[in-house]
Order: sequence, then structure tokens, then C-alpha cells
Amino acid sequence: MERISNLAEGWGVHPVNFDRKWMDLSKLPLDLSVIDKLLREMPASNVFVRVTSADPANSNIKRLTLAEVPDLVTKLESGAGNIHLQAIQLDEHLPVYRQFKQAFIDKVSNSVPVFNPELLRHSSVGLFVSTPGATAPFHADPEHNFLLQVIGEKVMHSFPPMDFETFPSEARELLASDKLSMLKTYVPEFEERAIELDLQPGDLIYHPPMSPHWVRTGSKGFSLSYTISLVTPDVEQTLLLHKLNRKLRKVGLTPSQEGLHPVLDKLKIDIASTGKKLKHLFVS
Repeated sequence: MERISNLAEGWGVHPVNFDRKWMDLSKLPLDLSVIDKLLREMPASNVFVRVTSADPANSNIKRLTLAEVPDLVTKLESGAGNIHLQAIQLDEHLPVYRQFKQAFIDKVSNSVPVFNPELLRHSSVGLFVSTPGATAPFHADPEHNFLLQVIGEKVMHSFPPMDFETFPSEARELLASDKLSMLKTYVPEFEERAIELDLQPGDLIYHPPMSPHWVRTGSKGFSLSYTISLVTPDVEQTLLLHKLNRKLRKVGLTPSQEGLHPVLDKLKIDIASTGKKLKHLFVS
């Protein structure tokens, strides 16, 4: 994939490298002790600690609770272990994150004509911290994602979102239905299809929905990145399509691949959307 720097051009289909002046990251918290305290006050369901291997194909990661890592700051600063930590929904806990998120959404709205913030289904601020050399294995996310690098460095290997060899239909259905984001399809030969996105402090990238990727932290020190995740109507529709396809597959049918028959895809989305509304009506 070629590199592009225009968000409107890449929206939904291609990663985008930003000019560092696009958004001021200086107001985001950087102090590890402050962040560590916040994470320990958050619900355990919003904090994920993983011990990974250096192999992007190895999805058999060890999962820990934050309570099992009482010396997180020491491990990060010393480089001990191979820890990759993710926290989500930070904006529900500190005003600084809520304010930053709103300013960021306003910026996106001014940059992408097709993006309507009034139609947002969900938005969230998250973070990643990782020890030197830690690897986030091959996986995919359904949202529009922005990665904001504030401390350390990392490299993301990003693959085209509509490549059904790297990210097969069955795996898309599992992501939509069961939130299984780890992929077991990676082989080194796929790297010729990837774009490498280098992230230094102050760098921003946009990453489109359903685009497989893996990430490695640099060897010189720990990494701290923030994320902004946006769930738009197009994301919701894609997930509805894959959820319905998953149900069809469970009863022995073979659903058509997304994008091959757009009219049929639209019909499926309409059916799934109607079913969701009826379910909500009767549950309420």
C-alpha cells in the first residue's frame, strides 16, 4: 500500500500519516505514576494486560490482571518482561480525556466531509503501554481508530481492510459476533502487502476499520500511545452484516463474501437492522 496524508482520502479504506501540527498532544497525561493510579481505579473489565511473544503470528498470549503486576511502572521503566497493556474508555474517568476527545472529533468533522459527529454510535479514548520490544500480534479492530504516539516509538504493519486472505470472512464474523480480534492467518509472505507505519513521539496515524495489523514497540524504551476510537453508522452496518453471515453459516449455509454482491449485502444489513430493532422493542 502507498502512503497518504489526506484523512478524507483515506477514510474507511487506507491508513493515514498526519502532520504533527494536526493535533496538539501535549495536554495528554504522560506521568506513568498518574496513569498507573488511574488504571487501578478503573473497572477491571476496561484494562487488559497481556504477555506476548515476539512472533506476530503467535496469538496464544498470556492474560493477566493489573493486580498481578503491582510493579508495572518499574517494569516499563526497566524494560523487564514483554508486557502489552491496553485500557479503554478513559474519557469516562477523567475530564482531560473527555475534553481532548471532543476537540479531536471536531477536528475530524472539519477534515472529513462524510463524517457526521451527530451520527456517532460510540466514541472512546484508550491507551497502550508496552515494554521495549513488546509485540501486539496480528489482529483487527472494527472501529475507525487513531493512534497517537506520545512516549517511545513503535512500528505498525498495516494490511488492506478488504483483503480476504489475510482476514477471511469467518474471522470477520467472529470479530463481529464474539469480539474475537486475534487472527491466526498471518504468514511472513503477507508482509509484501503491508505498509509499515513508523511512530515517533508526536506522530499520529489513522487506521481504517477491519484492517489487519500487528505492532512492535521499539527497543530503546517503553511506549505510551493514546487511541481515539469512533463507531460510525458504516461500522455498525458492517458488523450487522457479519453477524447475520455468522448466523447463516451456523445453519449450514455459505454466505457470500462482503462486497461481492452489494445489493445482497444491503438487504442483509436491512434485515439484521430490523431484527435488532424488534429485539430491542420486545426486550424493553
